[in-house]
Amino acid sequence: MYYKNLTVFLSAIIFCIGCSSPRISTIENKEPEAEFASNEIRLLVDENINGKEILIEVPSYIYIEGKKVILVNSGNKLFVSASDDRISLTIQDRSFEAEYFQLYPKDTTQFLAYNGIRLRGSLKIINNFDSVAIVNTVDLESYLKGVIPKEMPLGKGEEYFQALKAFVICARTYSLNKIKKTGDNFDVYIDTRDQVYGGVDAEKEISNKAVDETKGLVLTYDGKIARVFYHSTCGGRTEKVQNVFKGDPIPYLQGVEDGNPPYCSISPSFNWEEIYTQDLFVGRLRQTGLIDSEYYSIDTVEIMSRFASGRVKELKIDLSTIEPYISGPNSVKVMNSVSELKKKNLKINKAYLVSCVNSRLDDIKEAAEIVKGKKVAEGVEFYVAAASSEVQKESELAGYWQTLIEAGAKPLPPGCGPCIGLGTGLLEDGEVGISATNGNFKGRMGSPTAFAYLASPAVVAASAIAGKIDYDWSNGSKQIVAEIKINKKTSSKKSSVKILAQFPSVIEGNLLFCHQDNLNTDGIYPGKYTYMDDFTPDQQAGVVMENYDPEFGKLAHKGVVVAGGFNFGTGSSREQAATAFIYKGIACVIAGSFSETYARNAINNGFLIIECSDLVNDLKEKYGKEKLTVQTNKKVKIDFENSSITFDRKEYSINPVGEAAQELIIVGGLEEWVKENLS
Repeated sequence: MYYKNLTVFLSAIIFCIGCSSPRISTIENKEPEAEFASNEIRLLVDENINGKEILIEVPSYIYIEGKKVILVNSGNKLFVSASDDRISLTIQDRSFEAEYFQLYPKDTTQFLAYNGIRLRGSLKIINNFDSVAIVNTVDLESYLKGVIPKEMPLGKGEEYFQALKAFVICARTYSLNKIKKTGDNFDVYIDTRDQVYGGVDAEKEISNKAVDETKGLVLTYDGKIARVFYHSTCGGRTEKVQNVFKGDPIPYLQGVEDGNPPYCSISPSFNWEEIYTQDLFVGRLRQTGLIDSEYYSIDTVEIMSRFASGRVKELKIDLSTIEPYISGPNSVKVMNSVSELKKKNLKINKAYLVSCVNSRLDDIKEAAEIVKGKKVAEGVEFYVAAASSEVQKESELAGYWQTLIEAGAKPLPPGCGPCIGLGTGLLEDGEVGISATNGNFKGRMGSPTAFAYLASPAVVAASAIAGKIDYDWSNGSKQIVAEIKINKKTSSKKSSVKILAQFPSVIEGNLLFCHQDNLNTDGIYPGKYTYMDDFTPDQQAGVVMENYDPEFGKLAHKGVVVAGGFNFGTGSSREQAATAFIYKGIACVIAGSFSETYARNAINNGFLIIECSDLVNDLKEKYGKEKLTVQTNKKVKIDFENSSITFDRKEYSINPVGEAAQELIIVGGLEEWVKENLS
């Protein structure tokens, strides 16, 4: 877009954004290249219409994958259903299958409708992950006309009208930040997740006038569209953006007082409460590595400190008072506290402390402390396998491994086994098992008629000794104190490391930035290709990141370095999510953080990954989220000898790449390393 600065500021906006205000700028709109194509925004009208009927209220053309095929008269109904990765659409006795369908009104002065809401523009029926969704494409100014009356009281008089115009500019700025050029199927929700949109019937003369009189006006800062955020009521003071979202401070998004008394005190939401569930707290604790599974409960939380705005800054949690939870049988979504299941006297046949997930040194130590001096119950088989041979060796040196064996545990080799239904010790028909692994769906660990529970290593060990699901829980009466503390990660000091002969001391390449946090392995390597045994390396390279951004393959050339968001590679442990990058010729991936499973898979397959949260935060601030994949057209330099990254004339410290990891990268992964060392 082209921006032409105005010498005007809109003071009415300053109070809700911050003390260093953005500038008002105009957008030069291009002539529409086709009907319904002028600064378009895509609205997710319904997330799942699979199996639903759509009533056609005005004569409409249906396009199949961009080609006009049929005119449907008003009163007809469309029946939509999913068919694998395609959509089935039935009209009376005619059926069609395609990747997507579009609806346009025959008469452009009429409006399509869905669920009683009249909508400008066109409708598109698409696959939205595992459902069928309907998306309304409309020009930006028309969209705003359906938003403003739903988001702000219209009032009367010139003062209200000027405030309305100020709000329109904020809403337009927000919308432009949400419009995506590639990738996602839609730009905004039509509810409070973005801006509430009421369609044609929500439009009012006064708000339409405010939209028209501010056409093209947006907020900019340093020549870029400003970031703006919604809140119903500020509670008397806005909050600094860095206290709410990750990243560095933004000059114009700092906390300010909202008058004295606050202007927004008239709002019915001025005083409010928000409920944080136990699952949310436990999930956050697990994400930060403070607990090893989600099978815990929390009784109480105490606020320790607050920000200047009065909002909560610090909570403190005493983890010793969190009761373990158990998941199952045969589902991670069914959970009960250990004390509840203990009352049911659930006898077990097998117990498992195995797999790469919860069989680390600390897990083995915890289990050993529980079984020390005791014996596994008669009729129970307790299987143990370390996460790796190194972990087993360390646990043997510490004496933990021998303690488990002396108690009657049966050792298995490190690596995959009962967790995924392989090898010795599988659950048989009707048996009950309790495991410290990461999945317990029906049949995963053996017979589909068996009953599999998931628990922490401590609970598994205690249950193996008791012969039933059991754990000595005596802290239930203690009060819990919780704390959330915002600490910016400090850069570590540079350190020089030894670089092996065949390992590069420096990698340089163009940087591609993919902003997405929690990018899962299905986004990196689509699941539909995972079990295709004849899928070649070239074919793997061709589909890498296909589910995340179809344009990625065109931008990623041999030798580029990819930078991702936080928790990169979450989800399943498919190794192709690493090997596909190798076959594509990607030099390495930098991310704010990695899923532990993905990190192991990558290194074990000889693919280099590097954590650098400061760089990722800077990239997010610089390039934003408008594009799924950004070709920065700038070189990044990774200096392994000095453990540093240089990008855009700024240097960042990284953790050293150790000799063991270097060896795996040099030989092409763990399998090749084993072959080489056995020959």
